[in-house]
Parts: sequence; C-alpha cells; structure tokens
Amino acid sequence: MKPSLLLFVVASILGSELSENKALNNDFRTFQGEWRFLEVQSDLQKGGMLIPQSEIKKWKLKFEGNKFRWIFPDREGDAEPFNLQPDRKPKWIDSTTTVRYTPFKLNGKAPDPSEVKTESRKTYGIYELCGNKLTICFPITSIGSNVRPIEFRANQGSGCMLWVLERVEPKK
Repeated sequence: MKPSLLLFVVASILGSELSENKALNNDFRTFQGEWRFLEVQSDLQKGGMLIPQSEIKKWKLKFEGNKFRWIFPDREGDAEPFNLQPDRKPKWIDSTTTVRYTPFKLNGKAPDPSEVKTESRKTYGIYELCGNKLTICFPITSIGSNVRPIEFRANQGSGCMLWVLERVEPKK
C-alpha cells in the first residue's frame, strides 16, 4: 500500500471517530438541565399508564452529568445512569432504572417500607433532539426492556411509551 493511501485511510478512520465523539459530546451537553413533560403516550394494551396530561405537565426530568432524575411536584427520584449513542439511526439512549413496586396508600396511610420492592432494569430507547424539544421512546418496563424501539410511536400494540419534553430555561 502506498504511504499516501495508508495516511488517507488512517485519517479517515480517526476523522470518523472524532466526528462520533463530537456528536456524543454535543448531544450529551444538550441533554444537561431540566426538561418538562409536554406529552406522554403509552400503549395501554401492553401495560402502559393512563395518567391525565394535566398531571404529566407537572413532571420534569433533570439531566446532570451521566445521570437523570425524575422531579415530581412532591418529590424527586433517585439519580439513574444513562448513555447516549448519537451515531445510530435513530439515536439511542440507554438507562438503568430502579423500578419500585409500592402498594398504594389507603386512607392516607403510607405503605409499610417492608412491602416496597425494588428491581434494577436496563432500558433501551431511542431519542431525537430538535432545538429545545426532546423526544424519547422506550419499551414499557413492565413487559421487559431488552427490545429497542425502531420508530417514535406508542400506539396500540407497540409496547412502547413516548415522551415529548421541552427544555426548562434556567432562571435568571
């Protein structure tokens, strides 16, 4: 192989890796901060949630470093790790989520802590960033999370949830 051709091949490989790292860094930086939910769609047939959109609009996700946490009006969730792969089409997001099985409160009484069970699950999703809008689609955790969606939909039979979020601008 001629030295100039070898140099071109090496430069192409390095350029491709640098481009992938740049995409990862750009998306990773863009994720940082708080995002409010605009909409949640869910495949109810496959165990999805039916939650009023008025409640969902009170929820937020906060991304800090390589972790995210749920923010609800009355509490914050634990920090959960996530990973991005922006070189995939559609782009991939993976997270490890702690699922808590908590009995409902009855008559205002909190459940006995011994009744709360937790399980750690890996979730494989896809995402799309468009300005200050973030769309994430992932399988419904209750039916298994080892399958990654291939499109952004959560209609009947999809087994998915679809989140549409909007960046919360920092207070000045």
